Amino acid sequence: MTARANEPRRPWLVAVGAIALCSFGLAAPAGAWEAMSECSGSFTSWAPDNPNTVWSLSSSHPSSDLSEGQVQYAINEAFDEWSRPGCSEFDAEQGPDVAGDPSDQNNSNNLIGFYETSWPPAFGGSSTLSITMPSWWALNCIIGDSDMAINAVHHTWVVGNPSHWTEYDLQAVVTHEAGHWIGFNHSTYPGSTLQASYSAGIDERTLTCDDTEGVCTLYPSTGNSCTDDRYCGCGLSCELGLCVDPSTGDDDDDSADDDDA
Repeated sequence: MTARANEPRRPWLVAVGAIALCSFGLAAPAGAWEAMSECSGSFTSWAPDNPNTVWSLSSSHPSSDLSEGQVQYAINEAFDEWSRPGCSEFDAEQGPDVAGDPSDQNNSNNLIGFYETSWPPAFGGSSTLSITMPSWWALNCIIGDSDMAINAVHHTWVVGNPSHWTEYDLQAVVTHEAGHWIGFNHSTYPGSTLQASYSAGIDERTLTCDDTEGVCTLYPSTGNSCTDDRYCGCGLSCELGLCVDPSTGDDDDDSADDDDA
C-alpha cells in the first residue's frame, strides 16, 4: 500500500482527432474493452506492419524530473506490454528524437513530450495526467499519426512505485495512454490499464486478460504463446508457455508463434 492509498482517483483524458465518417465508442464483440471507432466493419488500428507504430521523443519537450534514459525505458516498457500477448502481432518501435510540439496535429511525427511550463486548457484541467491524440483515415480507419502530451506542470514523474501523493509512475500512465494510441477507449473491466482513473501506483503497468482480448482482436495473429495468464484470453490460463483451457487442457491454438516472446 502506498502513502497515496486514500487519495481520490484521478481522471485520465484522451482526446481523439479524427477525420469525419468514423464514429466513437462502438462496443467490442465481447468483454469490456472498447475500440475507439469502426469504419466499414473493422476497428480503428495502425496498419499491419512490423513495427505497427514508431514513436519519437520530443527533444524540445523533455522531462525535468527524469533522465532521457529513464523516460525511454518507461515508454518502451509501456508499449512492449501491449506486444506481449502471443495472439497479437502488435509491435512498436522507438524512432529518433524529433524537435516539435506534441499538440501540433500537423507534425505527423508521433511525438511524446512533457509540458513543463504551461498546460494547454484544451488538454483539460490540472488533474489531467496525460493526453493522447490519435488520428486516422476516414475511409479505412487506419491510424496515421498519434501524439502524447504529459502534464509535468501539475505533477511529478517517477519510474517506480510512487512514494508521495504528488508523484506518478510514468510507465503506468504511458501503458494506459499507449492503449489509446493503438486504438482503444476507456474500459470498465476490473483492473484494466484502460480504466478511466489512475490507481495511484503501478497497477496500470500490466494488461488484463480483457486487454489481451482487445489487442488480439485489433492486431490478430495465429500465435498462442504466453508468459502469464494475463497474456491469454479471459477463461484461459498460461501453461508451459501456451494459452490453454484449464478445464480441458486443450491449446487455444496449435501455433506457438509470438511477435515478442
